[in-house]
Amino acid sequence: TVNYTTAPIDATANVDYTSQTGTLTIAPNTSTASISIPILNDNLNEPDEVFTVTLSNPVNATINPDEAIGQVIITDTLQSAITRTLPTNVENLRLIGTNNINGTGNAGDNKITGNSGNNILAGANGNDIYCFNASTPLGSDTIQETTTGGIDTLDFTGTNTAVRVNLGVTTNQTVVTNNLKLTFSANNTIENIISDSGNDRLTGNSLNNTLTGGGGNDQLTGQDGNDSLIGGFGDDLLTGGNGSDNFIFNSSNLGIDTISDFSPGSDKMVLSKAIFTALQSSIGNGFSQPAEFASVDDDDLAATSSAFIVYSNSSGSIYYNQNGSAAGLGSGSEFANLLTVPTLIAADFALIN
Repeated sequence: TVNYTTAPIDATANVDYTSQTGTLTIAPNTSTASISIPILNDNLNEPDEVFTVTLSNPVNATINPDEAIGQVIITDTLQSAITRTLPTNVENLRLIGTNNINGTGNAGDNKITGNSGNNILAGANGNDIYCFNASTPLGSDTIQETTTGGIDTLDFTGTNTAVRVNLGVTTNQTVVTNNLKLTFSANNTIENIISDSGNDRLTGNSLNNTLTGGGGNDQLTGQDGNDSLIGGFGDDLLTGGNGSDNFIFNSSNLGIDTISDFSPGSDKMVLSKAIFTALQSSIGNGFSQPAEFASVDDDDLAATSSAFIVYSNSSGSIYYNQNGSAAGLGSGSEFANLLTVPTLIAADFALIN
């Protein structure tokens, strides 16, 4: 163990940061441990300010000034009313006000949020998240990314109306009517989209996309690449496109999702055991307990099957038969329909936590 304490240089304790004193325990056979110092929010435009963290009184260890190296990672959000590039080791940038200003990230994994003006947002390197709560007007923004810029995400959490976005085009597109337009610098630089409660239409590109619909009755289209489509709540239309795609069911309110192009042997139906709680098969491909999956000739036979996941060969419907051979489906229901009505086997499924 080693004691630590903070002390101000030109930062103000309990105004700029929370003063801390404590004892740090470093586990056996390890050489690192973390000290968390909360950075406090304010609305002041200030230069960089400094405080120190001093180590003392080691037990069963020696403090060597030449080897005791600390890495500072600030997870605070820098707010700016002017064009700003994030300094090293600051993770998040939020533009404020109404002026047309720009925001640029750094080499880390950044969250970047524009203001209500027209912004140019550039994440630089790292796995960046561009945040848009477009329930209110946000302007017309441009996202500048490169093909070497990490795995990047558009996050529309908080947007309670329909989102329409296509990652594969570079023309200016209306994403939320009256509230947000976006232009991408290239058609192959953004991988993922997270939407919220609207009836959204999300379209991927040539990359391996993860498209998350959230609430609402959504249309998700993966295009090329090996995509993951998560419809979430509601009755969603899912199209994987080319590649080996995963259709993921991990929502507590599944609805009935329609899958337009499921390709057995290539695509996967991915079920979360946290939702399909009757399943006892192990995490991984297929069902380690074969009796948990069955195909039946007609929808009416799904509720009398002893299997928990039941596929109807006549309609392409997939049922969660939560109570097995007991009458009815228990707390389960139909949760997906495969429009092409392919032949489905246990190997076309995968289980996750």
